[in-house]
Amino acid sequence: MEIVKDKFHTGIDIGSGYTTVIIGRVGSEGELKIVGVGRTVTKGMNRGLVDDVGELKETVRLALEHAEEYTGRGNLTGAYVGVTGQGISSKNVINLALHKGQTEIINSSRIRELVESCYPENDPLTDVLHVIPVGFNLDGYNRTRNPLGLHAKTVEIESHVVSMNSIDLRNALKSVTSNKVSVNGAVFQGLAAAESVITGDEREIGSVLIDIGESTTDIVVFKEGSPWYSTVVPVGGNMITRDISAALGVPFRAGEEIKIKYGHCMPSMVNSNEEIVVPGFQGDDKKTVLKRDIAMPIQSRMVEWLRLVTQAISASGLRAIPSGGLVITGGGSKLNGLTELINDNLEIPVRLAYPTGIKGLPTQLQKPEYSSAVGLLLWAVKHQGEKQSYPQENIWSQIKKIVGKKERAMVG
Repeated sequence: MEIVKDKFHTGIDIGSGYTTVIIGRVGSEGELKIVGVGRTVTKGMNRGLVDDVGELKETVRLALEHAEEYTGRGNLTGAYVGVTGQGISSKNVINLALHKGQTEIINSSRIRELVESCYPENDPLTDVLHVIPVGFNLDGYNRTRNPLGLHAKTVEIESHVVSMNSIDLRNALKSVTSNKVSVNGAVFQGLAAAESVITGDEREIGSVLIDIGESTTDIVVFKEGSPWYSTVVPVGGNMITRDISAALGVPFRAGEEIKIKYGHCMPSMVNSNEEIVVPGFQGDDKKTVLKRDIAMPIQSRMVEWLRLVTQAISASGLRAIPSGGLVITGGGSKLNGLTELINDNLEIPVRLAYPTGIKGLPTQLQKPEYSSAVGLLLWAVKHQGEKQSYPQENIWSQIKKIVGKKERAMVG
């Protein structure tokens, strides 16, 4: 991929807990450098849905302001925006092109027609975020990912289509455009996170990305190298905080601090005699509680969360979780004992994933809560020069990736 020099690339990750802006620039030797980071508490959003446009606009403004301290205001040409919520849906579309028994060489024009055929009929309620070609079947038996230049009588294409409720999407993007930043594209946060944490082997053998936010959990199933199923479970780390706050009678903020410092998913791994002091509520005296007493309701809640996640994965049609197991990331993935709880209940491989893919990534960004934001920046560089429009994105961008890979292989 030829990289354009001296251009800013921007990812805006609008999470239910925090909004993060990361600005990168490609150096003289083609290396991607982080030149600006802004992060602020998200206001005006609940469970991935905008409930106050003005507050969310101000949230994005503050994050942009912090990120642009080193780049200067007005230098951003556009941004890729991460979106999520219950309005996310996906399906795999298969279309067959018949050639009346005549063999033909598959060219870029034919590939374009095939990809276009996978776009759903216009639906006023949803917008298409992504149409990702998964594979092509030639003459019913020859499966390939890059059919350019091959001979075939019939060509079947399978694509993974990710859509979002139109109103939810427009409300989210409005918070960016109202800050005088154009939107190059909206990206499902699950796919963005996968960009920075899923390895090539995990894509090939099959795995499931689980990105745990404050009020949503994004899920992407990978199969044979490509995303195969995408969905969102409307629960996240905040449910634990609410439980702790209610059980101990402490403010929500104190419950969050207790969860981060002392929370654990496995009571058996917590010292049965260890105590902590928690603040009182509205002037009440402080009190002492056992750490194990905090861990027990957390375990119950996370077992329920895991049940919802496995139900969502089962809804994809898979009979079993792929052999690559679960790759968990996001702020909610840092809860102590979570990998052990998953192992105990599902007996499958589990990996806590941190963002990678950028050489010299600042230490502050090498944390699970930044996986989606870092992935958005990688997505921005990978898709530079493209521009999505809604309700339909730039179809040609998908074909260019397929054709480009095949042409490079032919030249090599």
